[in-house]
Amino acid sequence: MRALHWLSLGILTVAIVIGARYLLQRQEAAALRAEISALEQENGQLGELRAENSRLLAKKISDTELERLRNDRAALTRLRAEIEKLERTADRKAKAMQQPTERASAGTLLKVALASNGTLLLNGAAADQAALREVLTGFAARSESVDIRVQIVAGDTPLSVVKETVEGIAKVAREVGLRMSLKFETR
Repeated sequence: MRALHWLSLGILTVAIVIGARYLLQRQEAAALRAEISALEQENGQLGELRAENSRLLAKKISDTELERLRNDRAALTRLRAEIEKLERTADRKAKAMQQPTERASAGTLLKVALASNGTLLLNGAAADQAALREVLTGFAARSESVDIRVQIVAGDTPLSVVKETVEGIAKVAREVGLRMSLKFETR
């Protein structure tokens, strides 16, 4: 009977070990199933993220388009600054036109004539930029206000020549600190 007892005890031990092993395997299988489910869920999210990434890449602006937009923005900023400058100049000119004009008796009259070939005449005598600078410097030194009348001798004088001459007069006047008014006449 003793052998039967040991045999029963052995079978019981084997049954307990097999049962324990079975329970452990079930727990491991349940954990693996949960992990598989989590991985499948992550895989689904990964697919959604890839689709979202593809959609966003399709909407992405190309580098050339982005560069063009940046250049357009810079040009727009420059144009706005130029428009503001022109508006200030126009306002200043409008205010100057609304103010009563000073007569030659209130200041000195300087006649500047401009021939079609670009020759500069000061009070009827041929002159160059150096002579003009000297005359304007003299007026500025005496703190005289000068009324400058620019006469365009021939109607076919290029606008670029007129513009260059007027800009030269204005530049010299600014440099020497001359108070002046500038008027145009044609003959």
